[in-house]
Amino acid sequence: MPDISSYNAIAVGNIASINGQDISSGGGAYNPVTDSGTYTETVPTSGLLKMGGVRCFDPPTNTSTDNSENIPKFAYGSQPVVNLSSDKDGRYVRVAESKSDFVQISYGRYGGFGITASGQLWEQGSSASYISGSVVSGFTQVTGVGDSDTGWTKISSSSGGALAINSGKLYHIGQNTYGNAGTGDQTASYGSFSQVGSDSDWVDVERGGFHSMAVKGTNKVLYTTGRNANYRTGLGTASGNTTSWTQVDDTNFTNTNVSYIHINSDGCLFIRENGEAYGFGDDDTNERFGTNTSSDIQIPTQLGKVGGSYQTDWVTGAMASNTTYLINTSGKLYFAGEGNARRGDGSSTDAKDGEYVQIGSYTDWVRVTTDDSGQNNQDYNHVGQRGNRLYYWGSNQYSGILNNTLTSYTTAVDIMGQDLDTGNLWALFPNQGSPTKMMLVARY
Repeated sequence: MPDISSYNAIAVGNIASINGQDISSGGGAYNPVTDSGTYTETVPTSGLLKMGGVRCFDPPTNTSTDNSENIPKFAYGSQPVVNLSSDKDGRYVRVAESKSDFVQISYGRYGGFGITASGQLWEQGSSASYISGSVVSGFTQVTGVGDSDTGWTKISSSSGGALAINSGKLYHIGQNTYGNAGTGDQTASYGSFSQVGSDSDWVDVERGGFHSMAVKGTNKVLYTTGRNANYRTGLGTASGNTTSWTQVDDTNFTNTNVSYIHINSDGCLFIRENGEAYGFGDDDTNERFGTNTSSDIQIPTQLGKVGGSYQTDWVTGAMASNTTYLINTSGKLYFAGEGNARRGDGSSTDAKDGEYVQIGSYTDWVRVTTDDSGQNNQDYNHVGQRGNRLYYWGSNQYSGILNNTLTSYTTAVDIMGQDLDTGNLWALFPNQGSPTKMMLVARY
């Protein structure tokens, strides 16, 4: 451990205690300078959000947002209220503020949001342009927006803003550079939520850094908006920006009853209620869609062929720049695309022959995701939930989620070695910097 004489301009010798534990030399008390004596790590009570995945020196050399050292003072929306002493080794810090009533969370680079069981929307962040208040840390309720303060049903935050649904109406905040808010223009809404159009039958929404997708109406029809490059909107064009919400091309499927949507920086994945999976967007030699082609997918195309036939029992999945994952009703996880550090079963073998390959033999997969906020390096970090545990695999040097060795993991590794708390609430999201660092917020 480096020799440190002060912390935050306070002489270490003048710090009386950490987490209620005396600091001094001798007598068995903990001495943070020499890392000697007895220290009992205080674990938060059930229901607190825990955040991990930022590499840092132990102890941190300062408290600025220094990307070169990745110290544990998180920037923008990822800045929590923390008690650093609750995790002396720096591997994980815990959000000190209990929000155990959250049933949904979404984090982007500039803002973090949560929706409670009662339908309240809460926010945190350090830039008023991307949230509706001047919150720096801790969650504050969003009020006076929409039909009801308890009418929020969905929130999706990306690198530059957020889209949310209140009482069936759609609202956005933040950037709108590519028309990815769907307002009909490319005008931002900094500092406050603004309604998008006048419709009141929005069902679901996912905001990306360049484009967005949504489900609308009683028939659950799929819409997209934003940047068309690489056919990421599924509208059959790779030119310009689509600034208004537009139904995706239905040449290859019936555009109704869409039950699940997932977005990443250059494409989309969705699943219909009948278990059919579809995707569209950028593709090349990685063949991430599993369609046995290296050409971009211009309009929704069916995915999920196993044993020569398209399966119709898919329920959820995720996309990365080089891979696509699908989970079926039996809890089995399947993979297509490049295998290097992306499969999670210890193998680096590609799946590029038009077939999806099962990852291991487990039948208790619940959810899998990569960074889906439109940031870089999202294909290197993967988190999945098996049963009631979270697992990580990928190139850990872009996240540090597991430890400070920055080792790549080709086999899924149990992240915390403990069960999630009731509600199974967790999210993977990017921190600032280049390359982007991934962070994980989970409720244990």
